[in-house]
Amino acid sequence: MIFLVFSMKRSGHHAVINWMMAQSKGSRHFNNCKIKNGVIVSKKGRRVKNGKHLIICNFEDRPVIAPFKNVKYIVILRDPFNLVASRLRSTHPKMGTIMQSTWKQHVKMALKGEPVIDVNYNKWFKDVNYRHQLSDKLGLTFTDVGLDKVPKIGGSSFDGYKYDGRAQQMDVLNRWKPYIHDDRFWREIDSEMINLSRQYFDFVVNRGK
Repeated sequence: MIFLVFSMKRSGHHAVINWMMAQSKGSRHFNNCKIKNGVIVSKKGRRVKNGKHLIICNFEDRPVIAPFKNVKYIVILRDPFNLVASRLRSTHPKMGTIMQSTWKQHVKMALKGEPVIDVNYNKWFKDVNYRHQLSDKLGLTFTDVGLDKVPKIGGSSFDGYKYDGRAQQMDVLNRWKPYIHDDRFWREIDSEMINLSRQYFDFVVNRGK
């Protein structure tokens, strides 16, 4: 079984991927993959092949393309306010119109449903029932093991690995608060993103409040 996971950098996707792997009896993760000449290649340029266990290939800051059969397409989504705050906190991920358009494509696909399985990171983090339902949808065996693990890849933009073993104590749903009056923050969030956040996450932050 192969999962192709599409997400934005700093979206909490590594935490979700680690949790997915912990719900499987055997798994392997290939980080930041690409599709070249019709095949999936790892970050090191090696071709990714199916195996007897779960294979997870994640694609970061890339639009969803679906040329493969017999795989599950997954988008991991974080609301734009906490996403942008985490990206501003980190010096690595780029911002701007490419980031905005890719995030919008992911959310619009999730709102339409097929052909992707969407993961609402906000709900995943706080709702055990949602995680249980998601595990069933993905064909995994729910145990909730790995939930408190801070992933070795990436870590937290705000806390690093400080909360490893107790990740549920991190304030990941309020990363936007230090940036509420920051012009840099609001330049990265346009009106369409706010509207999509209202539709998908039922969550909107008002400027200066």
